[in-house]
Amino acid sequence: MQGISKSKHEHLVEALQHLEGLLFFSDNDMKLKSQVQTENGSTDVQQDLKDAIIAREELQQLYLSYNITLKSLAAIISKYDKLYYHLRSDFVAKRLKELKREMPITDEQFRLLRESIHSAYGT
Repeated sequence: MQGISKSKHEHLVEALQHLEGLLFFSDNDMKLKSQVQTENGSTDVQQDLKDAIIAREELQQLYLSYNITLKSLAAIISKYDKLYYHLRSDFVAKRLKELKREMPITDEQFRLLRESIHSAYGT
């Protein structure tokens, strides 16, 4: 999964707006000339215009939701990082060092404690 490109989004919105303008003027022109016939029958310019407007509005709404979600995710990551580094350096590491100073080297748990200290600094 990758992020949404702002420039690609803006280019597509511009293209949709341009299309809307063309369809709007085409619709007005066709009202004067009556209905244009194509190989498949008559074209429904009004429906195409409505579809283009709806698509552009939906695209804009999704992009807005994406940006809001991105800001929310950035805040969550920031909070997580602060807590992670606090726990790693100020809580776990200090407590393990205190235990290491208090625990005799001959204690069976000393080896596990040393591994825990190594693990805490390796993360």
